[in-house]
Amino acid sequence: MPLDPTSPRTLRVLLIEDSEPDAGLVLHEIRRHGYRVHHQRVSDAAALQVALSAQIWDLILADYCLPRFTGLQALEIVKAQGRDIPFILVSGNIGEDVAVGAIKAGAHDYLLKDRLARLGSAIERELREAEARRSRRQTEDQLRKLSQAVEQGPAVVCITDPAGTIEYVNPRFTEVTGYTPPEVVGQSARLLKSGRCTRAEYELLWDTISRGETWRGNFLNRRRDGSQYWESATIAPIRDASGIITHYLKLAEDITSQKAAEQRIREQAELLDHASDAIHVRTLDHVIRYWNLAAGAIYGWQPGEVLGRKYTDIHPHDSQFVSAQAALLEHGGWSGEMKHPTQSGKVIDVFCRWTLVHGEPGHPASILAIHTDVTEKKQIESQYLRAQRLESLGSLAGGIAHDLNNILSPILLAAPLLRESVTNPDDRRMLDTVASNARRGAEIVKQILTFARGVPGERLPVQPKYLIEQTLQMVHSTFPKQIRVTHRTPNDLWPMLADATQIQQVLVNLCINARDAMPRGGTLSITATNVTLDETYAARTPGAQPGPHVCLRVGDTGCGIPDDVLDSIFEPFFTTKPPHQGTGLGLSTVLGIVRSHGGFINVDTLPNRGSTFEVYLPARPSSTAVAPRNDETPAPRGGNERVLVVDDESPLRDGLQRVLERHGYRVLTAADGAEAISLLAQHRASLHAVVSDLIMPGLHGPELVRAALQIAPDLPFLGMTGASERDGFQALQHLPLAALLTKPFPAERLLAALHQALHGAKGAPTPSHTPVAPPTPPAPTPSPAATTTASPTPAPPAPTPVPPPPDTDRTAGAPTTPAAPPPSTPA
Repeated sequence: MPLDPTSPRTLRVLLIEDSEPDAGLVLHEIRRHGYRVHHQRVSDAAALQVALSAQIWDLILADYCLPRFTGLQALEIVKAQGRDIPFILVSGNIGEDVAVGAIKAGAHDYLLKDRLARLGSAIERELREAEARRSRRQTEDQLRKLSQAVEQGPAVVCITDPAGTIEYVNPRFTEVTGYTPPEVVGQSARLLKSGRCTRAEYELLWDTISRGETWRGNFLNRRRDGSQYWESATIAPIRDASGIITHYLKLAEDITSQKAAEQRIREQAELLDHASDAIHVRTLDHVIRYWNLAAGAIYGWQPGEVLGRKYTDIHPHDSQFVSAQAALLEHGGWSGEMKHPTQSGKVIDVFCRWTLVHGEPGHPASILAIHTDVTEKKQIESQYLRAQRLESLGSLAGGIAHDLNNILSPILLAAPLLRESVTNPDDRRMLDTVASNARRGAEIVKQILTFARGVPGERLPVQPKYLIEQTLQMVHSTFPKQIRVTHRTPNDLWPMLADATQIQQVLVNLCINARDAMPRGGTLSITATNVTLDETYAARTPGAQPGPHVCLRVGDTGCGIPDDVLDSIFEPFFTTKPPHQGTGLGLSTVLGIVRSHGGFINVDTLPNRGSTFEVYLPARPSSTAVAPRNDETPAPRGGNERVLVVDDESPLRDGLQRVLERHGYRVLTAADGAEAISLLAQHRASLHAVVSDLIMPGLHGPELVRAALQIAPDLPFLGMTGASERDGFQALQHLPLAALLTKPFPAERLLAALHQALHGAKGAPTPSHTPVAPPTPPAPTPSPAATTTASPTPAPPAPTPVPPPPDTDRTAGAPTTPAAPPPSTPA
């Protein structure tokens, strides 16, 4: 019978254990963590070797002390067979020295039999790490294959510096030219010149590639033995990360025999029929005399349909054709790209090489045309250029967002202070407007950083019903009245672990697209349902994973999406809207957000009937959604603690000082890291906390934190940053900080984080005194599984996760081991 799609994953476990009861306890613990176990128990070396040879194992759990051999001897047997299998020692009594020795010998972890609660998390970790090792090996294998493809490929490969000095050639280069790498590396590429090509041709080549463009054409070159050969070459620039041309890459093929074939085209027509390029011969007045099979395959017209017809009857006689024909007659040859229609009406990109064929010397008789379909190649080049444009846009967006963070931060801090001192209602409303727009600007900055693939959004359990209600408020207040809005959101919707701002952005973007699809009015519908996806559905749906999901549907009764553009709607910068009415980033942003949350999107559309976008996002049925923040909640006050504030931006530094002093703190300020370290050394006995920017000129980031903790190891250090991932945001997350605040932030968030750092679990704060070595962070305690799956042994209910303090990425005393990255999703 087929397995139940909701059944747990089967784990193949090899137990090295002489005690059947102990083995049963271990298997029970594995099943309790949601696994279905296929196992075999062995107790001596011979049985272990047989079991290793019999099948592939996902995991090996070994007792340390067995009657016939030890767990370390078992480890050596596994290593001797070259198996990369997670190996965990599970023993009744094992000393710390023995455990450390086992780890050094290659064991991945060790546990005591009376403390098996950590077994589930240890298995999960080791399985993930084993998969990561397999992935790295695959990547290295792919790189080897790529290197082999260049070294063993049929194309001539040559790389030069910007001055034309050869730095690399592949074996095919030696086969074609006769020159070995030691003979040409360091030499100018001019050593291949035959003297038969004109100066103007070389100048055109260098003008083209110097402008950063790709040059394609033919050259008559000279081999090492003096003989001449024709090559068809493509030369393209190679740029560094800043866009500067550092090298030129030439891919070429020896077309000497092809040139000879052009002279004997009529006698060798049968051979030409086997060419992959479209080849035809036409008279000077464009009557088609020869049309090969590849031309029929590429264009759709078979030889019998075109022979005797005018070439201009099936291809446009436009200005480009006229110009190419003139160049052909003047120079005897022409090459370049054109767009050609096919019999089906499809337009393809073609690289054309036209040559005059002479019946008698000085008397051209016909035109030999060789056309290569480069449509797919052009699409790949376009995707590459689009990716470069997105990379540049991401860098620009990250830089702009960083500067806006520093501008908005003083506004968010100053507005509440001014409001406390203003009594006039109109003035208070104006300050509320300033604060509201500053917060809105902060959310926009967050979206910019998200688009720039920098600072990730804050992921908390959220109730999608709240997000839909907020979206509906925006829709009702801004959309045209001729658009009717319907919605259905059940009260028992499951929570999701998500960034509320990003998910609302998904809903808003889809609603705006629906509005634009109904310029004359219609019905916009928003619904949400709980859905559990089984393994069968997930296997046939790209991006889907089995388990509980919330499905958000946004539908319209508009014009629908044509079939010919449906595959492109999620591409960045693709839009069907008129100029100046769309950026082409709406749906690509939607897809990026949904994928980053582990979800996927389905689209159902019919022309003139409308479209429905179904957004599936993983749900957390057992989680408790975090209620929306209440900006009116009083901020916690200090108890006369002394805080050192460090920031190189004086408006922000002054604002922080005013906020903290207004809320019961004493404040010292420093304008850079060096001044901060000096003040910390002077006042360490009276200081209770440090609040510092982490991106400053001079001493900053990790260096500043390390220096501060050397002076006062127990002093809570709260970091602030407006950095994106490109500026090192991920590295900052791994610092031993009491909190990491992303700019801009309101005063309430700073005060809450500072209060948490000072009073979180230790009662009243105490200043730092004598410097000591920083304590070793405790090992992370595994948390129970957050989901419940079917298992032969029932698992206990999952606890409700406790949300972290707002915008704090690390609390005082937390371990500094970086968290594992989220699973990747297919691009």
